[in-house]
Amino acid sequence: MSWAALDRAVKAIQHCGLPGPEQRWIEVRDDIRARVLQRGVCDAGYFTQYEGTEEVDASLLLLAPSVSSPLMTPDTWPPWNGSNET
Repeated sequence: MSWAALDRAVKAIQHCGLPGPEQRWIEVRDDIRARVLQRGVCDAGYFTQYEGTEEVDASLLLLAPSVSSPLMTPDTWPPWNGSNET
Protein backbone atom coordinates (compact mmCIF):
# COMPACT_ATOMS: atom_id res chain seq x y z
CA MET A 1 0.00 0.00 0.00
CA SER A 2 3.04 2.27 0.28
CA TRP A 3 3.22 2.12 -3.49
CA ALA A 4 -0.36 3.38 -3.75
CA ALA A 5 0.14 6.07 -1.11
CA LEU A 6 3.19 7.48 -2.86
CA ASP A 7 1.43 7.31 -6.22
CA ARG A 8 -1.44 9.40 -4.83
CA ALA A 9 0.97 11.86 -3.19
CA VAL A 10 2.77 12.39 -6.51
CA LYS A 11 -0.55 12.93 -8.28
CA ALA A 12 -1.59 15.44 -5.62
CA ILE A 13 1.58 17.42 -6.35
CA GLN A 14 1.23 17.16 -10.12
CA HIS A 15 -2.50 17.79 -10.47
CA CYS A 16 -3.44 19.83 -7.42
CA GLY A 17 -0.31 21.89 -6.90
CA LEU A 18 0.29 20.63 -3.38
CA PRO A 19 3.82 21.04 -2.04
CA GLY A 20 6.11 18.06 -1.59
CA PRO A 21 9.34 16.40 -2.72
CA GLU A 22 7.90 15.17 -6.02
CA GLN A 23 11.05 13.70 -7.57
CA ARG A 24 12.02 11.85 -4.36
CA TRP A 25 8.54 10.37 -4.01
CA ILE A 26 8.55 9.29 -7.65
CA GLU A 27 11.88 7.49 -7.11
CA VAL A 28 10.69 5.75 -3.93
CA ARG A 29 7.34 4.83 -5.52
CA ASP A 30 9.06 3.32 -8.53
CA ASP A 31 11.53 1.41 -6.32
CA ILE A 32 8.69 -0.06 -4.26
CA ARG A 33 6.75 -0.97 -7.40
CA ALA A 34 9.75 -2.74 -8.92
CA ARG A 35 10.43 -4.70 -5.73
CA VAL A 36 6.78 -5.72 -5.33
CA LEU A 37 6.53 -6.88 -8.94
CA GLN A 38 9.84 -8.74 -8.69
CA ARG A 39 9.47 -10.35 -5.24
CA GLY A 40 5.84 -10.04 -4.26
CA VAL A 41 4.17 -11.98 -7.05
CA CYS A 42 3.92 -15.76 -7.00
CA ASP A 43 4.27 -18.04 -10.02
CA ALA A 44 0.48 -18.16 -10.35
CA GLY A 45 0.54 -14.40 -10.96
CA TYR A 46 -1.06 -12.90 -7.86
CA PHE A 47 0.31 -10.59 -5.19
CA THR A 48 1.42 -12.34 -2.00
CA GLN A 49 1.23 -11.36 1.68
CA TYR A 50 5.00 -10.91 1.87
CA GLU A 51 8.15 -11.93 0.05
CA GLY A 52 8.78 -15.67 0.07
CA THR A 53 5.22 -16.87 0.52
CA GLU A 54 2.54 -18.11 -1.85
CA GLU A 55 -0.26 -16.86 0.42
CA VAL A 56 -2.47 -14.16 -1.03
CA ASP A 57 -3.48 -11.31 1.26
CA ALA A 58 -7.08 -10.17 0.81
CA SER A 59 -6.11 -6.58 1.60
CA LEU A 60 -4.15 -6.58 -1.66
CA LEU A 61 -7.47 -6.53 -3.50
CA LEU A 62 -7.57 -2.86 -2.53
CA LEU A 63 -4.46 -2.30 -4.64
CA ALA A 64 -6.27 -2.81 -7.93
CA PRO A 65 -8.28 0.40 -7.97
CA SER A 66 -5.36 2.32 -6.47
CA VAL A 67 -2.51 1.69 -8.91
CA SER A 68 -2.08 0.13 -12.29
CA SER A 69 -0.11 -3.07 -12.63
CA PRO A 70 1.11 -5.16 -15.53
CA LEU A 71 -0.63 -8.06 -13.78
CA MET A 72 -3.99 -6.37 -14.19
CA THR A 73 -5.14 -6.58 -17.78
CA PRO A 74 -8.69 -6.83 -19.14
CA ASP A 75 -8.11 -10.59 -19.42
CA THR A 76 -6.99 -11.04 -15.80
CA TRP A 77 -8.71 -8.31 -13.76
CA PRO A 78 -10.98 -8.52 -11.97
CA PRO A 79 -10.02 -12.09 -11.10
CA TRP A 80 -13.63 -13.26 -11.18
CA ASN A 81 -14.14 -11.82 -14.68
CA GLY A 82 -13.81 -14.66 -17.15
CA SER A 83 -14.51 -18.24 -17.96
CA ASN A 84 -13.36 -19.62 -14.58
CA GLU A 85 -16.54 -18.64 -12.76
CA THR A 86 -17.72 -21.09 -10.14
